[in-house]
Amino acid sequence: MKRAIVLLATKLPPSAHIISTVHDEIIVETPESEAEEVLQLIKTVMVESMAALYPQVPIEVEAHVCANWGEK
Repeated sequence: MKRAIVLLATKLPPSAHIISTVHDEIIVETPESEAEEVLQLIKTVMVESMAALYPQVPIEVEAHVCANWGEK
């Protein structure tokens, strides 16, 4: 998870920000116009980060775009 956070922080567009982590989740705030692009970036970074440590294990990531934390 730490690998994913560090890598994601370097790849996020300037308008997107990591605002929290909860267990195995990374919560990112971004403008709605960039949400789908950032969503795909998060998924890619999380898979790549874990696959580097466990190449023999298939890594799956669930990600969602929400308007507020209540939808999470």
